[in-house]
Amino acid sequence: MFSYAKWVNPDVSKWNTSNVTNMSYMFTGATKANPDVSNWEVSCIEYMSDMFKDSGIRRADLSKWILNEELLGDKVWSKYLFTGCSKLEYLKTPAGLKTNINGANNNFKILRLKRGSLATIEKNDQNLNEEYVINKDADKGVVYHIYRKDKYAGVTFNKNGGDEEAWANHEILEKGKSIDESGGHLPTENPKLAGDEFLGWTTERDIVSSEFDNNTKVNEDTMVYALWKNKQKVKITFENNSGSGSMDAAQVDKGSKYNLPTCKFTAPEGKEFDKWSVAIGSAATEGKMPGDEIVASDNVTVKAVWKAKAVPPVPNKVKVTFEASGGTGSMAEDQVDKDSNYVLPACGFTAPECKVFDKWTVIVGTAAPVEKAAGDTVVASDNVTVKAQWKENVTPPPAPGKTRVTLDDNGGVLAGGAQANIDIESGDTIKTQLESAVANKIFTKQGYKFIGFSRSKFATAADYNLESPVYTDMTLYAVYEEAPVFTDVTIKYDIFDMENVVIENVAEGKPIGSKLDGHVKQRDGYRFLGFAKTDDSIKPDFFKKSIVTNGLVLYPVYKETGNVDKAKVAFNLNDGTDANLKTQLVTRYESLGAKMPNDKYEREDYLFTGWAKSKAAKYPDFFRGTKVKGDMTVYAVWKSLYDERLGQAVLKVSAKAKGYELTIEPPKANLHTGFEIFRSEKKDFKPNKDNKIATIDRNTLKYLDEKADNGKAYYYAVRPIDADGSYNGAKVTFIGKLSDKVFAAPLPKDKEVTATVAGKGAVELEFNKTMAAAGYKVTVTAPYDKKFKTIERFVKADKLVAAGADKVKANLTELPMGKFLAFKLEALEADNIKLVEYGNSFAFMMGAVDKLTAKVNKKSRVLNIKFKAMKGVSGYEAKIVIGGKVKTVKLKKGKKKLRGFIVGSIKLPKKKGNYTFTIRAFKKIGKLKYFGQTITKVVK
Repeated sequence: MFSYAKWVNPDVSKWNTSNVTNMSYMFTGATKANPDVSNWEVSCIEYMSDMFKDSGIRRADLSKWILNEELLGDKVWSKYLFTGCSKLEYLKTPAGLKTNINGANNNFKILRLKRGSLATIEKNDQNLNEEYVINKDADKGVVYHIYRKDKYAGVTFNKNGGDEEAWANHEILEKGKSIDESGGHLPTENPKLAGDEFLGWTTERDIVSSEFDNNTKVNEDTMVYALWKNKQKVKITFENNSGSGSMDAAQVDKGSKYNLPTCKFTAPEGKEFDKWSVAIGSAATEGKMPGDEIVASDNVTVKAVWKAKAVPPVPNKVKVTFEASGGTGSMAEDQVDKDSNYVLPACGFTAPECKVFDKWTVIVGTAAPVEKAAGDTVVASDNVTVKAQWKENVTPPPAPGKTRVTLDDNGGVLAGGAQANIDIESGDTIKTQLESAVANKIFTKQGYKFIGFSRSKFATAADYNLESPVYTDMTLYAVYEEAPVFTDVTIKYDIFDMENVVIENVAEGKPIGSKLDGHVKQRDGYRFLGFAKTDDSIKPDFFKKSIVTNGLVLYPVYKETGNVDKAKVAFNLNDGTDANLKTQLVTRYESLGAKMPNDKYEREDYLFTGWAKSKAAKYPDFFRGTKVKGDMTVYAVWKSLYDERLGQAVLKVSAKAKGYELTIEPPKANLHTGFEIFRSEKKDFKPNKDNKIATIDRNTLKYLDEKADNGKAYYYAVRPIDADGSYNGAKVTFIGKLSDKVFAAPLPKDKEVTATVAGKGAVELEFNKTMAAAGYKVTVTAPYDKKFKTIERFVKADKLVAAGADKVKANLTELPMGKFLAFKLEALEADNIKLVEYGNSFAFMMGAVDKLTAKVNKKSRVLNIKFKAMKGVSGYEAKIVIGGKVKTVKLKKGKKKLRGFIVGSIKLPKKKGNYTFTIRAFKKIGKLKYFGQTITKVVK
């Protein structure tokens, strides 16, 4: 469409492309075009090769694209999308795209993203002037982020021990800008950790004050960490408010949604249920109906609100009713004499947040509404409706030269008469005011104690520095700590003629835990099963994890002893092999005791920590004293020794005369005590004790693997370790991330080099390639010319030309003609250190013969050759292949008209065919011949 339209830059950002099937070459050669295609619908497209080739595209965000199945994987129709894109600055690919990119002569960082996995760096410093294949493995779930390192920075979102990764867990930002300013976004899917609540992101691991959000500016590549907090439980209790009966309390996750139930209380005499009055924490109450949804951000008190049963109208009486109009609470309905004067009362409703009572709106019968103040009189000529009106509770700004500090209740309630805004002179501290606020407990929160202030809303400690001077307006957040309510728990043994047990000072709203231990009483002929909340239970229903309520009463549950039942306990090693230990037999409701396996089991890179009832458990929960209720399988629990904080080392390998030398660049974290080194002949190896070849200390950054076979190629990898680690008192070695696997190739055994004159001033050097070499150095000298200045040429390894039989060719040009030259070839590492020195080769710089003719006499079938004689040569060699055999053509000087020429002839077979003929001049030095450029012709 815009192919080679060099001066156009169309706005295509709002195009509807939902039915397009072919976009190949769409912007090819449009050097000014910088199209925004980020919101295009491309699911129908089957062809898009060369789409942006040689265009002016700068920022290519294709992350929202969902590719057609025809383009996923290793498909030709998605190739060369970004070939020749010299202005490209960053690229976000859609999932599964495999394509090519080149022409951007800058250093880029390339990251590989996949849902559920860490964002990994594929290339840290890649110049994209040369071709690079994106997603070379054609993984359909992979996304790539590629950006110029001088203009952009990356933010990686680390799950910080979470069970599931965030997505997307990387974002690209302009240096010096925030996510919002760069047009990006935080992960749309937060990480997850069982039992914990995700609070946000921090730039320092587990440091609340280092909060990172979409307004935080970034100047360099940054790792941010998920901030976790243990999920808290809150209690929902019900009060009958002078009614009768009871409703069970509920316990839910803090911050979860809860639907209010129907009322099961019995109403007081003469009344009926109206609504629920709901108080969340210390917040103002709200009126709610059964079925309404609330957010349980704190403990919830749900109180029944009753209203008088409908009373039949009394003759000559009218009703006065009140409406809250957005406020909360209730005011009782009144009945007054018709046509009497009624004095409007003061407002008894609770005002909405940030508002105060203003006046009443009064409607008498069907008359128009009138505004009245409390204390005004109305004539009750008909039923009267009185509606509250509210106004903003406006706080004036601070006086000139003053700085305002706002104290946020952070879920609590400000005490009456206390001030939430403090105005001070700029540069003063607020130490005195804050100490007074804490001492006077200006904030309250049900179930919590107010302890101080923080700059962070999520702080768990009062970490604001009271000595800090204040220069600008700011907000401080109240910080609370739990202040549980205690109760006594009674175990009623008197139903079995035994003395009751009272467990004192048990926290309400929390699991009873170990407080339940040590209170079992045995009965002759019975087996104790556990505790229940009713006296007629035959099975326990209250356990250590059960929640304590006010005045809780428990009852023991017994079962009459009959035949002794046995249970089987199977032990699964849970190490990926399905291996099992010997099954143990135990009496039901008894523990294994000494039958419990006590061996220390081994697994590569893991530590055995115990046994659990769940295969996925992270911590042991089955012990020697655990009672067995029936047949069961328990699983080994393994603690991974991988510690992400140790980081990843960078490894380089070079071939030596004996073995391979490894050079280690340690991780920046600098937490390691040493390294483990691994070697394998297979690239996809996993590190284990069989392929580990060495453990070295932190200061040994070079290691020579002398035991390696120089005739074999290997893959090496290294990982940092912390040998001084400990877990639950046991000394362990923690491991870091494995380095990229590095290929190490042997040096060539045959170091012979053949030099061939390939043209005017040109020579081809043919030799065995050194696999580990980054390039080659060629030193050119003239052995018989003392005035000759040595020439040095460097050839990159990727510029060599394959010559067959594992050999390669290097081409040298612009060499002097008529000279006898010597060539010294050396293979070099990336830092120009010599790997291999090849044998010397020689060439006499002679060109091809001039004015050559080769004609076949059709009658005699004789090939006649003629060319101009060359000066300074020792002779000529002419050969032809006939019947698979190489024959030499005899040559001599021409006479008479052919003086100054060399001539020769040879008889060809009568049968016509193609015959290959070659000729070259040579110079003899000593007993050796050095040949000039060869001319090859085919004659018939």
